[in-house]
Amino acid sequence: MAKEDLSDATRHIQALPHASAQTGKIKFWHASLALRCASLPFMISVLINGESRKFIHPLLISELVGELGLAGKRIAIERNGEIVPRGTFTEQAISDGDRIEIVVAVGGG
Repeated sequence: MAKEDLSDATRHIQALPHASAQTGKIKFWHASLALRCASLPFMISVLINGESRKFIHPLLISELVGELGLAGKRIAIERNGEIVPRGTFTEQAISDGDRIEIVVAVGGG
């Protein structure tokens, strides 16, 4: 993390209100949160079925499914060439630069 990022995080921390009880723990929590947030990208870019998409923060695969309006549909997802088991949609996060392929099952007779 760059020195400028740390000083920006410190300025944000100093601007936060602090409770009087357990102030040390609360200040530490604010500092920890601010430093983690400073290291996160503000925008991620992913390729979904060949189309570039941008999101304001990293998403879980389950969140991406909701964002794309595919919740409840029969889908298969591949992330960077590997199939993502449906049971792990709520655990796996999409990162900047990921390549996602989504296939929607179509019924018919």
